[in-house]
Amino acid sequence: MALHGGLAGASADRVRLASRTLEWSLAFLDRDRHLVWNPSWYDAAVPARTVHLVPGSAWTAYGLLARRAPGDLDEAVAILGALLALQYDAPGEPFDGTFAAFVESPEPPAGRAEIWRDYDPNWRQFLGTTFVLVLEDFAHELPQSLVYALDGSVARAVHGEPEDRIALDYTNPGLMHAFLLAWHGRRADDAVLVGRGEQLGRAIVRRFDELGAFDEHNSPTYYGIDLLALALWHEFAPTPFFSAEGRRLSRALWTETLERYNPMLRNWCGPYTRSYGPDATRSVTLLGLWYEAAMGEELAPLPALPPPGGGELHHAELHHAELHHAELHHANDVMAGPVVARLARAVPVHLAQAFASSPGDDERQLRWRVGERDLSAWVTPSLMIGAESSERDWSPSGQAVPVCVHWLEAHCEASGVATLWMPGAHVIHAETAPHVVTVVRPSAAPDEPLVLALSGAAPSVDGATLHTSAATVLVTGDVTRLEVRRVVGDGSAAEHEILVLPPPGTAAARVSLRFELRGRDGECA
Repeated sequence: MALHGGLAGASADRVRLASRTLEWSLAFLDRDRHLVWNPSWYDAAVPARTVHLVPGSAWTAYGLLARRAPGDLDEAVAILGALLALQYDAPGEPFDGTFAAFVESPEPPAGRAEIWRDYDPNWRQFLGTTFVLVLEDFAHELPQSLVYALDGSVARAVHGEPEDRIALDYTNPGLMHAFLLAWHGRRADDAVLVGRGEQLGRAIVRRFDELGAFDEHNSPTYYGIDLLALALWHEFAPTPFFSAEGRRLSRALWTETLERYNPMLRNWCGPYTRSYGPDATRSVTLLGLWYEAAMGEELAPLPALPPPGGGELHHAELHHAELHHAELHHANDVMAGPVVARLARAVPVHLAQAFASSPGDDERQLRWRVGERDLSAWVTPSLMIGAESSERDWSPSGQAVPVCVHWLEAHCEASGVATLWMPGAHVIHAETAPHVVTVVRPSAAPDEPLVLALSGAAPSVDGATLHTSAATVLVTGDVTRLEVRRVVGDGSAAEHEILVLPPPGTAAARVSLRFELRGRDGECA
């Protein structure tokens, strides 16, 4: 397929990523509203085709502009027009310049709108950066009135963003907003805005250099957004600072992710600061899309997608695909594929491909520090254990995974990875050793079990020992026995919960889990 704009002449892997993710997304396109529906697995509380997605629609519009099949240009123009109508024009309100969270979202109440409940402030950055990419690649082919409207929308997003909302540790919107400030400032010949963008960018870079990492450390979804923003920094640099630092930080981020990537398990070793699903073979991550752009679909850490069958699915076919692939988690991020493919030409492809081609047979103990956080990992080709120890209370985010273990459960299956992790963490002191993770919970209450989540394996328990087909996990310390509960229909990536029950009247304050894998002989059938 010949692609246009910034995807013209792209590598075969980037073309394939753009084409297959766009084709998949178009199965959800509502051509009456010119926006994409939510997939059934967007959220267990939101049934399929209930709400129209906003960033997903913008990414789909970019894909249509790049593909340019008959009717694509007209549909992309219609999608962009529908999105522009969703932007709030409310000077003085905290939601000014952002967009409706969904098309079906009610207007935020003036004077009393609550962030995250009534509006998503980051839609300014997600839509703004996509509109910039559309303008940079296709402005000469779009109606002039639409170009003016997109320019005005970026300006409204920039000016509507409160100056003090995005903290320096909130990396992904910070990187995008710094770029938007400077890009729009340069385009509008506003040196003050350019200076503000560079000032914010420099502050983020200083923090990165001080910590040796971003605050949203080892976050497979948001590292994908960071790479997107940094690609914009150096591809459309408003000033030399953005060009130089965008390239430097991109390479640093790629190097970091590759150091912790296991091509046999197709996952990055934990712990994760923010994660929607800790198994990249079951939960779509934006970083996984970047890996596909670099190394191809066969090697990428992504779940299989429902095959659209060469075009948009009819309703009955789509329903069947949704039922068959209901386990696909966070699938709405697939829609970013065309934009990632466009910006991935600066990826250090040789590095990614070299790493992916050789899983190695070494065993490694890793230890590193991010600010006041101590992190460690034990890594082998078939087992990865990651853990974090800090005084930070992770309960407000709901996305932190301070303890995570991956192992090869069934190598002959399409997704043969089992994952055990700690959800809903508070303050955790955990560290790894060969085959072992030890967890201490300072805030544990008497008789409160330690709860672990499990996917990719059918577990059984024998006292304080957990068994799967490939692994034995011996739990010692403050534990009398384990219990297994099946998780059904909660929208998470977990399939089972493992309860570590402490002795009566005591707290499950300290436990150690030792993992032993059983070898396999013979060939796959």
